[in-house]
Amino acid sequence: ILDVEKADIGTHHLQLETIDAAILLAAVVDNLSLAATKKQQQIIFNHPNTAVNILSDKQLLYRVFENLLSNSIKYSEEGKRIWINLTEDNESVSVHFEDEGVGIPADEIPYLFTKYSKISSKPTAGELSTGLGLSIVKRIAEELNGKLSCTSQEGIGTTFTVQLPK
Repeated sequence: ILDVEKADIGTHHLQLETIDAAILLAAVVDNLSLAATKKQQQIIFNHPNTAVNILSDKQLLYRVFENLLSNSIKYSEEGKRIWINLTEDNESVSVHFEDEGVGIPADEIPYLFTKYSKISSKPTAGELSTGLGLSIVKRIAEELNGKLSCTSQEGIGTTFTVQLPK
């Protein structure tokens, strides 16, 4: 992971194109559905019935969505639900990844987006965590002129929100 991240820094040139965020998210859900099925989790994807177009880098945006959904799966017990809610307004597109996972202590949320952060919340089925994923996601979101935020309650679940300009 470190070698891949090091190779990416400074070498990826943004390739902006019009992307239907709903189609890209559907591909991410499809890619990770097996992992969710193994844990008997249900992914509920809510999105408008029309295209949700955004000018962005498809490869980078896919990485953001994939990491956030993967975390929801990792940090949720068997049989839990995960919602992906895609919304838009005149200026931006927002994607909310909401789970019924283990949650994150409030005093640890400020450290989520720092490299190698190790918080007390642990994956529920022994999955690995390097402490790098969320720092990479935040860096990518900011590179795409977006924002990444988190709300959480221990034992209730977590919601990560990515907001990107159109």
